[in-house]
Amino acid sequence: MTVAALAAAGDLAWLRDALSELTLRYDWDDCALSGSSAVAEWSGWLEDAQTPELVIGDIRISGALPAIRRMRGRHPEALFVPIVDMDILPTEYVQPDILPCALLWRPLNGAENRKVLLRLLQRVYSGAQGTRQERFLISGRWETRQIPYGEICCFEAREKRVFVRLREQEIPVNETITALEARLPERFFRCHKGFLVNRDHIASVDWSGQCILTDTGLTVPFSRSYRAAVKGKIHETD
Repeated sequence: MTVAALAAAGDLAWLRDALSELTLRYDWDDCALSGSSAVAEWSGWLEDAQTPELVIGDIRISGALPAIRRMRGRHPEALFVPIVDMDILPTEYVQPDILPCALLWRPLNGAENRKVLLRLLQRVYSGAQGTRQERFLISGRWETRQIPYGEICCFEAREKRVFVRLREQEIPVNETITALEARLPERFFRCHKGFLVNRDHIASVDWSGQCILTDTGLTVPFSRSYRAAVKGKIHETD
């Protein structure tokens, strides 16, 4: 896995230590960090390199935003995470030509930022390897089925049962929505008393119609009481 980071020297040191510690703890492949605090050097490396899985950029560094926009044009499939603080307006980096998938808040050396890195690494490594930790297990009488979390669009409670909704299939499970909400990865969130939706499959939101449109073709309702939660998750992935 390759990470390209534009950040100050101290932040680069923290990122290198955190990435090394997490990959070692979860027995993932080595994570190579190519970092610089100079926009020209960082941009030049990205021009010549193959697409990195993860790109991190400090918005506060002079010239960072134009360089990030150029990077997005060259590597649209990379996961991009800006380093921000409360003095920077979200409108500067939550834009269609930047598309952050998460945020790292300054100062970096905090537990929440480490959790963000862990979620990002899980997303990258599960996509590349389909690791066991990133699969949902359905235990039946005769067999146990493993479904990658990335294939799950949502969980739906109806007819006194809960169903796993995939692109073209639904499978009943013997759990409640509340129990699932407590143990599933953070990509799944409650948007309705009867639904948990996978934020990675959100294509758009119809705010007036109070529904989430997924990239699998499903329409998932959200209730008024969960409107703020939906907005929060959308801001994490836009």
